[in-house]
Amino acid sequence: MNRTSAKTSKIAVASLKDAPVSVPISIPDLDAVRAFAYALHARGKAWEGNVFGWEAAYQPERPEPPADSKMTFTPAEFWIGDSRAWFFSMMWEYGSDVDPVEFLDDRNVQYTLQNNIATTQSEEAVLDVEGLAAYLKISRRSVYNLAGSGEVPAVKVAGQWRFYRPVIDGWLQEKTKRAMSGGA
Repeated sequence: MNRTSAKTSKIAVASLKDAPVSVPISIPDLDAVRAFAYALHARGKAWEGNVFGWEAAYQPERPEPPADSKMTFTPAEFWIGDSRAWFFSMMWEYGSDVDPVEFLDDRNVQYTLQNNIATTQSEEAVLDVEGLAAYLKISRRSVYNLAGSGEVPAVKVAGQWRFYRPVIDGWLQEKTKRAMSGGA
């Protein structure tokens, strides 16, 4: 199985009457992004597209300097992301044979760790009974009991219980907050 490491995150993207809205996103592992950028850089051809679920682009070095700059050439540049959420760029401003300068803007991101394991956007987003039992480290029978009683957020699909992992994570956070504040 091809596993791309990613951080599951939430970003504040808008306000509704001064209430921030968080949207779950998946930020790719920067080592994987760097490897992709270096491969594009080695090819030396312009590229624009979607990778790791985000828009990205690469422009090779050009001999003419940028407008209003003291640089003697236009450096190669790679970027990925959306500046409203997160953004990562690499610029070979000291030449193509020197490591690039990197910039990461993740100030709108609120990182959430999930079992110290980073997963891709689609990986394990929907869990079955066995998957939830493993995730919560409880028995399958306990999962059936929780789902049947309505205590855990669940839906039946073709007669089988399914659990949306981001909803389960929110449910766990709420249970933890209640337990820490003395509630049940």
